[in-house]
Amino acid sequence: MRHSEACHSWWVDYATRSLQKGVTLNVALARSAFCGFCEVVFRERHSVVVVTHGALSLYLTTESGMTESLRRRLQQALIYAYISAVSVATLCLLAFREWDIPAPFPSKFWNAIAAFVILGIVSESFSFTIPVANVRTSVSFVPFIASVALFQHPWPMLIGGLTALVADTFVRHKPLIRVWFNTAQFMLASGLCGLVYTALGGSVSLERFGFLPLPFVCLVIVYFLVNHGSVALAVSLSSGVSVREAWDRIGKDALATDLLSSTLAVLLVFLYVKLQRCSLNWKRSLS
Repeated sequence: MRHSEACHSWWVDYATRSLQKGVTLNVALARSAFCGFCEVVFRERHSVVVVTHGALSLYLTTESGMTESLRRRLQQALIYAYISAVSVATLCLLAFREWDIPAPFPSKFWNAIAAFVILGIVSESFSFTIPVANVRTSVSFVPFIASVALFQHPWPMLIGGLTALVADTFVRHKPLIRVWFNTAQFMLASGLCGLVYTALGGSVSLERFGFLPLPFVCLVIVYFLVNHGSVALAVSLSSGVSVREAWDRIGKDALATDLLSSTLAVLLVFLYVKLQRCSLNWKRSLS
């Protein structure tokens, strides 16, 4: 699958990178950065900042070094505030819904949890980067979506969060802020789509396979909207481009492919339930 981004291991260089190659220029007498539709030019020799927005130009007299430092600090503060907001929303969704208490370990429930965590980590580890958007994408959204139809709350959220935590920490060795954001937004996407899925009457069971088109379609749409939207906003805050432009660069060309690929989650649920039944029947026949 060329571009599958719904379950991307998204990451953002929040302080030093941008969406476009060559966005930040460092020369002897000037420093410029393109931010969406605004061009900001710092001229150190004249201590003047020229801000151009369309046909409107503003001239601000200041120290360019101080302005750049202030801009970076403000940008970092916005990123941390945004990630904190995503984390709070995730914790509220995790805590305020009723938890499903599974059977004691060991049991087929815990075997299923282990299988989907491993599948998610493997899928997330074999990913690739979209160069134009500076984000990483994978097909791990397939087991994440499937887990919503197999496990009650909070287990899909925990599967998504554990996958991001392990893959980003031990496989990619990403900085803490990236691990933090990816873990939170994976959990939030899984939790919200699970909430919508069950509210619309979707079947959740390890014992039997049940498929209703409307809950599944809404599940997929919500997952993509939350996952793509959270990353697009993070990219916008970190690079200065508009949210719409970030969204287009991240997922515009791959949306149809992702929606089609998400149907593999239905097949995964079906195969898991059927294979589990075959395994139980085989054990019974042996005993």
